[in-house]
Amino acid sequence: MTRFPVARASCTRTKGTLLASLLFLTACAESEEAKPPLRGTALGGDTEAATFTGLEDVEIGEEYRFALPLPYNRSATDLTVTGAKVINVPEGLSVTGMSAYARSDTDNSVVGAARPGDELEATLNRARDVIDEPIRVTAGALADRYYVVKIKVTGQVRGDIKSCRFTYKQESREYHQVIGCHYILNLKKR
Repeated sequence: MTRFPVARASCTRTKGTLLASLLFLTACAESEEAKPPLRGTALGGDTEAATFTGLEDVEIGEEYRFALPLPYNRSATDLTVTGAKVINVPEGLSVTGMSAYARSDTDNSVVGAARPGDELEATLNRARDVIDEPIRVTAGALADRYYVVKIKVTGQVRGDIKSCRFTYKQESREYHQVIGCHYILNLKKR
C-alpha cells in the first residue's frame, strides 16, 4: 500500500485556497455594499438658502414645525428621495421628529412654519404622514411631497439652522446633497 502525502497536502491547500477565495469575494461584496453615498448635484437649490423662515416669540419647551425645501430634480434623469434632515442644529434646539406630506393633502401648498395650535399645524395634523414612502421626482420636475422637521426649543437659542441634507437614489447609486434651508427661532422676550 503506497501513501501519497502530496495528495493530502494538496487537498488541504485546495481547501485553504478555496476558503481564502471565499473570504476575498465576501469582502469585495461587502465593500461594494458599504460604498459611501456620493456628493449629489441633481436637486435644485444651493448650499445657501434663497429664503428664510422664522418664528418670533418662541418659547422654551415648545415644538415648532418647518417645511424643508421642496425637492426639485434639475437633472435629466428621474430620482427617488429617500430621506432628509436638518444639519448643524445649534445649541438650544433639538430635532424631535421628521414627517413628509403630499402637497395635495396640504391644500396644494408647502407649509412654511407651524406653531403649536395654529392653522398650519392643524393642516399638518389632518394630513397623512408619508415619511416611510420614498419621494419620486421625475427629471425637470418638482416633487409632489415634502419633508417637515419638528424642532423643540430646549434653551437659549445660539444660532440658526442653515442647512438640510437630502439623500436620494439615481440610477442605482445613492447620493447626499446639502441644500440651504434657513430657519430662525427667536425666543420670547421676558
